[in-house]
Amino acid sequence: MATKTTKGKKTAGIDVPAMPALSPNDLLAQLVGDQPVATPEKKAKRPVMEMTPQIAAALLAWAPVDIMAGDLDNRAKLLKTDLDSQCYATYLKIMWANKQQPCNPNLEMKNAAGQLDVKAQYQVKSTFSVQASSAVGAIEALVGLGLASERAQVLVAAELDFTPITIIPFTELIKGHKEDGNWVPASPVEISAATKILNFVLKGDATPLTADERKVAIQSSASVKVKEGFLERVTTYASTFEELQAILSVIKPSHFPLKADFGISDNFDTKKSRLLEVVGTVIGTED
Repeated sequence: MATKTTKGKKTAGIDVPAMPALSPNDLLAQLVGDQPVATPEKKAKRPVMEMTPQIAAALLAWAPVDIMAGDLDNRAKLLKTDLDSQCYATYLKIMWANKQQPCNPNLEMKNAAGQLDVKAQYQVKSTFSVQASSAVGAIEALVGLGLASERAQVLVAAELDFTPITIIPFTELIKGHKEDGNWVPASPVEISAATKILNFVLKGDATPLTADERKVAIQSSASVKVKEGFLERVTTYASTFEELQAILSVIKPSHFPLKADFGISDNFDTKKSRLLEVVGTVIGTED
């Protein structure tokens, strides 16, 4: 029997059409493993549980406490932020006065009788949030806040390590992305770039990216690391207290109060009365 050759498979006397090229979505599914897309089910109306006396008692006990807990938690966060701001300002003043990193302090308050009444701890940690994604950006931020350019360059070179990170966001290239809250579909250039890259990964088909495709496909950012002991040296880069504040607003350490205690020297009834008074002021306030 004669053998026919076609653009598809070559078989004995049978023409098999060529397989169509896989779409970018199909290629991405091959790369990550094809996962079935679950169809969201319409939520059925919830039934109402039979209210036994036991459930009613438990619900009545829990519901108001849960509401109060939410109100108290929200107020605690606001008050904690205010305390943190006050403590951090004082911490920086002590740092500048002594030209060294202070030890993390305790907060202690005594009552009218001279007994310990309220206490907490205040912590400044060497875990940082750097307000720049590159060395140049960090220098510009520091200079913009009043630091001399030469000093800013020395600080960044000595204290910050920026490690480049390259990302190829396949899903964004194929499907699109959000921008200012709006969905932006992937452009033909993005889809073409994703298809070429996926074909190379899955099939070894090395078709070069165009300049426009490289521009949209490869995103570069940086991971930044602050050198160990920075807070011990930070005052050496500042000539004024304001410059110290500026430096630590670009290279921000984490700081917060913790481990609060209250009514330490009170008896149970007095402490309970004071706590209820505080709860009343929180619950009785509209935010």
